[in-house]
Amino acid sequence: MAKNLVSPKGGAVAIYDPDKGLKTIAVSDAAEKHWRRAKDAKQLVAAVETKIEAQADYIVWRDGVTVHGGDRKSKSRLQHRKLDLPKADPGDDVAHRWRKKLTVKVNGKSVRDEERIERVLQDAQWRCVRICEQQNANTIRGTEGTGEFERYTPAEYVEAVRQVLGEIDLDPATSKQAQKTVRATEFFTERDNGLDREWHGRVFLNPPYHRVLAPKFINKLIEELTARRVTAAIVLTNNSTDTEWFMQAVRYCSAICFTNGRVKFTQPNGEEVLPTQGQAFFYFGEDEDGFIRFARVFGPIGFGVRPEWCSSEAAP
Repeated sequence: MAKNLVSPKGGAVAIYDPDKGLKTIAVSDAAEKHWRRAKDAKQLVAAVETKIEAQADYIVWRDGVTVHGGDRKSKSRLQHRKLDLPKADPGDDVAHRWRKKLTVKVNGKSVRDEERIERVLQDAQWRCVRICEQQNANTIRGTEGTGEFERYTPAEYVEAVRQVLGEIDLDPATSKQAQKTVRATEFFTERDNGLDREWHGRVFLNPPYHRVLAPKFINKLIEELTARRVTAAIVLTNNSTDTEWFMQAVRYCSAICFTNGRVKFTQPNGEEVLPTQGQAFFYFGEDEDGFIRFARVFGPIGFGVRPEWCSSEAAP
């Protein structure tokens, strides 16, 4: 089978083998069925993610060796060049679904749409965990995965935040509905895009539960703190100690409160979402003692700690 030069992920140009790509899809599909039956969520997620990535790469290659014309149902829509498609090619209808789900047109060429792929991966993760753990629709790993990233903080936690900060001057990742509880002096919705704006004063941040967006909001907060536009902040996240963004927050925060149990977030439709992992509140500011007391409010919420590095290297 002939190959062509492609760069599916925007890196260095490499030789792509379509037969190998289709084999990866087939093997991952078989693995998906196996791990679904075995109810092993971790292995199932890995198989599905491998399949989705391989589908994206294959459709980029496929569109690079075909000419499109006419409507989708027309037999003349797809006229193949001299390079024949593999025997295992899934066909135009399946290719169309992959193209629509995983790619975008740039200068007339199909390329991977990383944001779209990320949403598909998140949705797949949620579905895999729900299947394997026999969870209902209200139990979502990490409160993410449906494509809707808004999860509202319960009022008792918001009031505890208010006691520490005094007032909430800014909520940079929120919605009008959430402000019925948060009541920040200023707030930015998804349409406002808080990542592109300056932040000022005392901030409460419950960032989107999304592998791409959450790190961006943590980095943005650190930038605003460094610029001294933000004077104090409390951030609510999952206790994802295995992630780079979590450790970045640890490096810059003054104290952390790990929750006693899991926070029951609220969805835009009013239904509660119970994550499958606990949460953490980060405090950035000078009133560390006041924040540590925060852990004993309403519950208690959890236990507060001051980061101490188990390394000879000092934190920045």
